[in-house]
Amino acid sequence: MGHTMNPTIDRRLTLMLVAASLAASIAVACRSSSTAPKALGTLAVTITQPPGTTPSVTLTGPQGYAATLGLSAVLGGLASGSYTVVADSAVRADPVVGTIIDTASVAGSPVTVTAGDTGRVSVVYTNKSRVGGLWVGAYNHAAYDYSVNQLDRSGEPPVADSLYTASVSAMVIDARGNMWVAGWTTDTLRMFTRADRNGHTGPTVTLVSPGLTQPMCLTIDSQGNLWVVENLAAQLIAFTPSQLTAGGTQAPTITVSSPSIKQPTALAFDAHGNGWVSNASITVNYTETDLLQFSAAQMAASGSPVPVDTIVVGGGLGVPLGSALYPRGMVFDGAGNLWVAASGPTGAILEFTPAELAVSGTPSPHVAITPTAAMLPYYGPQFLTFDARGDLWVSDQYAHVFEYTTGQIATSGTVTPAITVAVNGPVSGFTQLAFDPGATAVGSVLERAHPANPALSRRNRLTSSLRSR
Repeated sequence: MGHTMNPTIDRRLTLMLVAASLAASIAVACRSSSTAPKALGTLAVTITQPPGTTPSVTLTGPQGYAATLGLSAVLGGLASGSYTVVADSAVRADPVVGTIIDTASVAGSPVTVTAGDTGRVSVVYTNKSRVGGLWVGAYNHAAYDYSVNQLDRSGEPPVADSLYTASVSAMVIDARGNMWVAGWTTDTLRMFTRADRNGHTGPTVTLVSPGLTQPMCLTIDSQGNLWVVENLAAQLIAFTPSQLTAGGTQAPTITVSSPSIKQPTALAFDAHGNGWVSNASITVNYTETDLLQFSAAQMAASGSPVPVDTIVVGGGLGVPLGSALYPRGMVFDGAGNLWVAASGPTGAILEFTPAELAVSGTPSPHVAITPTAAMLPYYGPQFLTFDARGDLWVSDQYAHVFEYTTGQIATSGTVTPAITVAVNGPVSGFTQLAFDPGATAVGSVLERAHPANPALSRRNRLTSSLRSR
């Protein structure tokens, strides 16, 4: 006897089978969707840099992608979309100037990455040798720059750069790399930023001070005031940072004159803020000169103060009795010793320790370096400054810049410079010389990415008539 299926049960079974089949189809579809390969692309980043440079290249892109590279790389598995490549300037150590900045240029950014294709971006770092170089002022309307790569050997290299402006009778570079220059026959101070110098533009700031005459030295104190030594007017004048920013026509905020200041040639500040001034001569035949100390309080306001200390230099103090003596440059080293370039046919480079500077009189210098015969035809040492190693760089009047190592300047005697750089081209009288401080303060963005190196040489933090702190 046959069995007949209940129609209601038959319909339920059919619906269940259809539902199961549909669910299986959906599951298969979902699995197929989740395992399908995504559309991915590739990005090739080529980085070129000079030896010693450590690049820092950042990539950002879709879906929060971020990566940092220090070398060339090919990056695969990237989602399609736009990618941005940014290269930070690189700060690297240098034995002469302490730090050098290498700037980067990026070509091809932003770049679009597409599936199955390779996008390309190139980054080129340039050795900015002019950043951190040695600048030498000259009376023939120019300042000349020697890169650190030109200062490691003797020779006659062409200048790395030159800046043509009014007669450069005095020059100083501040901590941010801004160069201030003064002209012998003008009443104008000009400020050239590093960008101005590299691009041969500017000046960024022009400050006119009516009555300014024969500026022989520029220096910057710890408060950021720019001081001018007026040789003919026999006085010291100062402009505040706000005046330097504003430019225009300005009267000096501080004027220091004194019966003791006679034909001043240089000004240097010690670590306590005391100002030291050198006179051209206190005798008719230039056989003696003196160094005057004015306290920090005396230098803080206009007046005609009496020096708190007077050091007489000459007549056997490192130079032959009766020889012409004309101090041109002064600089303090990190230990508080005062170095003086005493020019003349038989000039000398003199060092006075803090103890020797503490008492008025005629102290014998701690070190007296007699120039070699090669320097004497050019009227002996003129201006001087220190590099980051503590080596002393000295110019003569027309033709050369000399390097004396720390060992050579430790004792007295006739010393042959370790390096002699001869000027290539016509120069009408050297004035001040100064190292560009490199990366000590190059802008807030770079400072955050690359903090300034606190371990610079002891002589790199100088209070100087020839170099800003």
